[in-house]
Amino acid sequence: MATVSINGVNVKVKNGTSILKAAESIGLKIPTLCFLEEVNEIGFCRLCVVEVEGVQDLVSACNTPVKNKMKIFTDSKKVIDSRISTLQLLASRHRFDCWVCPKEGACEFYDMLKTHHVEFEEFGPSKGRNSSKIKGLGVNQDQSKCILCKRCVSVCAEHTSTRVLKFRDEDGLNPVVSPTIGLSFDESGCIACGQCISVCPTGTLYEADHLTQVEDLLYEKENFNVAQVTDEVKTALIEEFDLDKNLNLEKLEEMLSEALTMSGFDMITNVNFANDLTVLELASELQTRFNTGAPVPLISSVCPGAVNYVEMYQKNYIDYLSKVKGPHTLLGTLTKEYLAEKLEQDKKNIKVVSIVSCPARKTEISREDVNDVDAVLTIRELIRLFRKKEINFKELNGIKQDSLFSKASGAGSLFAVSGGLTTALIRTLYNVIEKKELDELEFNKLVYTEHNPAGSFKELKMKIGGTDFRFAVVDGGANMKDFFKTMDKKKKKYNFIELNACSSGCINGGLMPYNFEETVQENMLLRANLIYNDDRETKEIRKAHLNLKLESLYEELLVEPNSAKAHELLYRNFSQKDIDNN
Repeated sequence: MATVSINGVNVKVKNGTSILKAAESIGLKIPTLCFLEEVNEIGFCRLCVVEVEGVQDLVSACNTPVKNKMKIFTDSKKVIDSRISTLQLLASRHRFDCWVCPKEGACEFYDMLKTHHVEFEEFGPSKGRNSSKIKGLGVNQDQSKCILCKRCVSVCAEHTSTRVLKFRDEDGLNPVVSPTIGLSFDESGCIACGQCISVCPTGTLYEADHLTQVEDLLYEKENFNVAQVTDEVKTALIEEFDLDKNLNLEKLEEMLSEALTMSGFDMITNVNFANDLTVLELASELQTRFNTGAPVPLISSVCPGAVNYVEMYQKNYIDYLSKVKGPHTLLGTLTKEYLAEKLEQDKKNIKVVSIVSCPARKTEISREDVNDVDAVLTIRELIRLFRKKEINFKELNGIKQDSLFSKASGAGSLFAVSGGLTTALIRTLYNVIEKKELDELEFNKLVYTEHNPAGSFKELKMKIGGTDFRFAVVDGGANMKDFFKTMDKKKKKYNFIELNACSSGCINGGLMPYNFEETVQENMLLRANLIYNDDRETKEIRKAHLNLKLESLYEELLVEPNSAKAHELLYRNFSQKDIDNN
């Protein structure tokens, strides 16, 4: 243990503890900008500098370990002057058009300038560090706002392992952070998970805009507009609108349905219905591979960021990807087929908008064989829509939806959390093979317990039909990279692998509400508990194959899982993607 003095207060901490953490232990928050715990602890921004008695230069608190009898000052004149000078320098190279910034007021940089009363004569619209704007189907970048904190660089390397964003200092006087020079994000190997956006302290990185397109759809009187909503978005409403934390998912869904109806949508559907359908098709696909001796593992294609990763970085495994469409695109296809046939709507006027948590779903609808979703809104774009419509969400009572595509089982809810897809699949696969119901529904090894920024790996072995089935759940691009290396080296056999580009699953999608570091764990647990409670306490049916609405759908349209009609409407193909990641 080491005893140190911080602003005159003695504190005992473990040897090796950083000054930053030592200060936090006595309730003192040292300002940081580039710091991300266990991801980016490089002291690059120089905002966290402190004065140490006997040391001539200021030291960075985030990566300087304490020493016994060290005397530390976090608010001396020398420290404050240094912070203000650093902030002034950063402000001089930042474009301040805050009224149109995608951060929507959740800007760490702005808050820091305000807290420290930073005055700068050139405040106001300016060219910023660099005028370049780099586009992508999912992720965009405005370099005029970049303050070179390197957070996105570290997350792209440590979280996704793709290293698309790099710090480029060939021009020593004007360094930049960017993907491959001259190319878009998509051409440079970006899987569009959006984690770089979630950690950016300014509005430099942001999602491709679909809100303008959606507003145009809503204004067109000939359109029949359908909004399809995911559970992770529902969980985010509590944070966005400061709602009662005791609200359940069902009530949040009713409030969201009312808000979407007030916004101009004609029909609201639940992506959980498509999740149930995905489970049935996956179970049949996996059983067919098992019965025919086709190669395994079957790799989930539910997460489009993970699909992008396999197509770009693990090309030997493309043929192992499930051919079932992602749930929201699958539902888009069914919605247009159903409304055109049953409600006699003109198919060209049926417009489907998915509301999700990540930019990868924006890239997903650009695929040639996935063309029945017209636009994708993130939770942040949805909130902007509600503000424009002047909808007071907290005052809504909610309305129930009773369409064919609004009813789902508890299994459908689980897709939003890491391991949820696998748990849902096991419940149905057991029934398909054993021809009886599985009594035990809880698989604690696959249940989300805490938020790990770097992702996680879980596995489960279960005997079904006399055969040991092996399941794996892998979260985060870096973990996926390591997992595939192990697969190649050890030839370890799995029957099914669930891949999630984001750690903790979709509840931690790159475009969920902005969280400051101290609230991440709390909000992840709140979101996860909402999902699990919906499965355990709200839903009468907890297995996908017991969803009677699905039974009707197969009778009327799809015949049976893995049928020719199902393949025509619900399946897709994959291909290698060439990238230039330099």
